[in-house]
Amino acid sequence: MPQWRPPSDHDAAERARAWLAAQHNQAHAEVLQLLGEAPTEAISQALDSLTTAELRDLQRHITSAAQHWRHQPDGTADGL
Repeated sequence: MPQWRPPSDHDAAERARAWLAAQHNQAHAEVLQLLGEAPTEAISQALDSLTTAELRDLQRHITSAAQHWRHQPDGTADGL
């Protein structure tokens, strides 16, 4: 029976990246679901809890994605 060896640094880094990607994907899906289902007042209340910098970052990301989306000839946005 082979002796157990701890994972290499590369293996550990790959696992960490995979875990972070899964966490990101889950959070992304949950936020999209909430934005589609939550009342506007609830979304506004949540946005009020963000700092000005966080709100500006969010605005910048949404504006950029919307502009990218509008410039797709077939109505789809690659990479979003």
